[in-house]
Amino acid sequence: MIEINQTGDLAVVRPRFDVVASRVGELRDTILGLASKGVQTVVLDLSQATVIDSMGIGVVVACLKTLKARGGDLRVATDNQDFVRLFGVLKLDFILTSPV
Repeated sequence: MIEINQTGDLAVVRPRFDVVASRVGELRDTILGLASKGVQTVVLDLSQATVIDSMGIGVVVACLKTLKARGGDLRVATDNQDFVRLFGVLKLDFILTSPV
């Protein structure tokens, strides 16, 4: 299940599952669906996830690129220090924001 809270052109997307290969299609479709409906900024709240794998990172990057190409943005909100370190190692820490 994915919880979505939208206000205008901002949406907070909160997957209630780990962001792994078997589930990333649902997450990608949700974020890109919001973008196609005019959402400019997506905050991906990972507070319910305990694992993110390489496919999950790939979907985050792909969605970021799509939103940027449309003049929007994607941010990742997490207080999971393993995720913070992972995004830092991958030089993706610029998309991190405070937990929602």
